[in-house]
Amino acid sequence: MRLMSSSKILLLWIFLKEDKFTKQQLLEKFAQNEIQISKRTLDYYLSKLKKYAEIKVQIKGKKTFYYIENPPSKLVLDKKDKLALLDIKNLLKLEKNYKHIKEAIKLFLKISLYIEDFEERSEFLYFNYYSTLNWFLVKELEKHCKNKDIIEIDYILPYGANKFITIHADEICQSMTSERLYLKGFLEFSDHFSILPIDRIFKIEKVVRKNARYEKIMDISTYVTSKEKFEELGLDEKENIYGEKNGRIIIKRPKDDDFYLSQRLFNFCPDLFYISDNKIKKEIEEKLKTMKETYEEQIDF
Repeated sequence: MRLMSSSKILLLWIFLKEDKFTKQQLLEKFAQNEIQISKRTLDYYLSKLKKYAEIKVQIKGKKTFYYIENPPSKLVLDKKDKLALLDIKNLLKLEKNYKHIKEAIKLFLKISLYIEDFEERSEFLYFNYYSTLNWFLVKELEKHCKNKDIIEIDYILPYGANKFITIHADEICQSMTSERLYLKGFLEFSDHFSILPIDRIFKIEKVVRKNARYEKIMDISTYVTSKEKFEELGLDEKENIYGEKNGRIIIKRPKDDDFYLSQRLFNFCPDLFYISDNKIKKEIEEKLKTMKETYEEQIDF
């Protein structure tokens, strides 16, 4: 992807300005930033970077080191650079992958150290909603989701008061219609998955139980779409093909997130022929009805 290649080449530039590295050390540096690349990909990035910077080579014994000599004390971004970086930000947002956003924020933070102007540095580092997130909290929630821990959180209610909520953590998900991140899991005394906006979680108060097994039995949703639409969108990680008949694909998925499922099925429209869940079916019908009324409105000029 052009987006991620651009980000990783910029990160490689930062590494080589910091010190001298072998290719293996560079791969390890990327891994430390939660980015896995191959040696072949690293060679490609080095060849691309050579167009913009003079990469020096130093051989010590059997090892070959790469570096950028005499880095400038400050980074000057011209108009073209700023537009390119803005393009990277916008592409990241469209990609809807908060982990890539997190990588980019760390990358931009390193680059910002070379920018002297305070206002320019502040604008450079601003990632809208993502700049308001507590990324240390996100990292802790990721750990609890991976372990399927039951945790108690200090949650900020819409009107400002705080409430302690117990949740069996499952995963961090992102809205398909906004940038907002959610913690998904079973709330105490609930039989279905719920989602809580992460920006309303003040802190993790305590771990109630580690590595807890799910004791809930999830319902299964069934829906039918055309083969053409299926080939366009593909399966998400929890969907399974149940069958195919007359050019239509039958898909089944755990009913673990009504919010996500509603948005997911809306993307199959108008090639959506059956939904087993009546509640979600009604929501989609209402959305389509609203859209139809909006487009049929007569506008007088």
